[in-house]
Amino acid sequence: MNVFRAILATIIIGSLIQYKSAAQIQQPASAIDMLQGDVLSNFEPVKGWKMVKSVEAIPNKTEFMVTPATQNGGQILNNGAIKAKHSFLVTKGEFKDIKIDLEFMVPKNSNAGVYVMGRYEIQIFGSYGVTEPTFSDLGGIYQSWDPEKEGDLRGSGGVAPMVNAVKAPGEWQTLSIVFRAPRFNKEGIKVENARFISVKVNDILVQDNVEVPGPTRQGGDRFKQEALMGPISIQGNHGPVAIKKYEVTPLEKDPILDIEEKWTTLFNGKDLKGWTAYNGWTAGDRGSENAIKGEEIFKVNNGVIHVYNGAEPGSNQSNANLVSEQSFSIFHLQVEYRWLKNKLEPRTNANRDAGILFHIHTNPKNVWPASIEMQLGDGKPGDKYVTGDVFVIHNSRAEVPVENEKYKLGANLSPRGLLDEGKVGKGATSVYAENEIGEWNLAEVIVRGSGKAEYYLNGKLMNEVYNMKFKDKDNLWKPLNSGQISLQAEWAELQYRTIRLKKLK
Repeated sequence: MNVFRAILATIIIGSLIQYKSAAQIQQPASAIDMLQGDVLSNFEPVKGWKMVKSVEAIPNKTEFMVTPATQNGGQILNNGAIKAKHSFLVTKGEFKDIKIDLEFMVPKNSNAGVYVMGRYEIQIFGSYGVTEPTFSDLGGIYQSWDPEKEGDLRGSGGVAPMVNAVKAPGEWQTLSIVFRAPRFNKEGIKVENARFISVKVNDILVQDNVEVPGPTRQGGDRFKQEALMGPISIQGNHGPVAIKKYEVTPLEKDPILDIEEKWTTLFNGKDLKGWTAYNGWTAGDRGSENAIKGEEIFKVNNGVIHVYNGAEPGSNQSNANLVSEQSFSIFHLQVEYRWLKNKLEPRTNANRDAGILFHIHTNPKNVWPASIEMQLGDGKPGDKYVTGDVFVIHNSRAEVPVENEKYKLGANLSPRGLLDEGKVGKGATSVYAENEIGEWNLAEVIVRGSGKAEYYLNGKLMNEVYNMKFKDKDNLWKPLNSGQISLQAEWAELQYRTIRLKKLK
């Protein structure tokens, strides 16, 4: 069998069969109990783990009191062989899309984790009493790690649990994970990130449909590269953990189908049906009747929306707003765009600038209407207009992650910096992912009502927004749950295409 056929066979087997034991390949219809039979034979050779009859946490110590087992079955115990090699409990079986159910116990301050596919960690930690959990607390998605960088820069990303659902040390707790593996095309190139569809701690949802752009920290050299399938690994070198239930269920149906609808195309490639264009103002002529009409700024040519098509370089033009007729609340929006060379007054000497507005909650004829914005710009972090910056426009309020009053991707999301009303507040990104002028970019906004929005550019997380609000007619702040969306024109020639939206559950 040549190399190509071998790779193809691997992909086919990985697609059809999601559990592979050392002795046989099987496709079970129900959960696999990892604690049945000769338990340790279900795992790769490991140190520090053994079968016990019962465990009890010793108060105020990171230790267990153990009753030895007389035969296989029951609980598995990590005996606290801290920093020992081969102390990760790694399944011999490999999995793709998977549901994992654990019942476990940790003593005070003990630390472990579940590495799905050996690469993507859900943290286990004695987080009882923590009021503002971070990615390192129970149910958190741990940071990725770059050893080539120095100090705090080595860690990035990480997602805190939405709530702290932890029980006291020494109590049995449950952890349920539904995971979707990354997707690859036939050339072996990743086309979709891994995703935690849901994570529940003690039956309380703590992670909801979260993408993971790459492997998290501590996976080891073996799991640096992403793959079609992988084992489940439980960390055993940072403290004791006891497990009395460990079940895995391979998922034949793509789990994302249960939470998301199909994509809806918002731009048909022929005309601006479903959209309305509004003009703004020209330099030195704000609000004049002589301002160019918005529908003349957004022109459809050859399947794209061409903004400022035919305008003379450096000429005095109007800004404009292309607004959807529909309103949306919980959704995933994708917009392809690319910058062209032409700049116009009054921005001929500035970075190129446009944007995606959502949750518009005033008259959309106003340029710009009150809303939340994902900035589009060809600047680099620190410049005035950078794709991924957050703008909060007029009578709107939102929060962004900050650390030491400066936004840092992956920083602890509490405290959060407040972008307030009465002005255009800004939350700057520290990430740069823009392609060259003339090349297409994919901007994505994932919005969950008033609670959270995530900004992505070309697959990279650029920024996050939380707790979005608007001020009502009685001057009271209310959750900003929905609104129209808009594409901006701000004195820089560009094109939009492939505008599509998927409603999320």
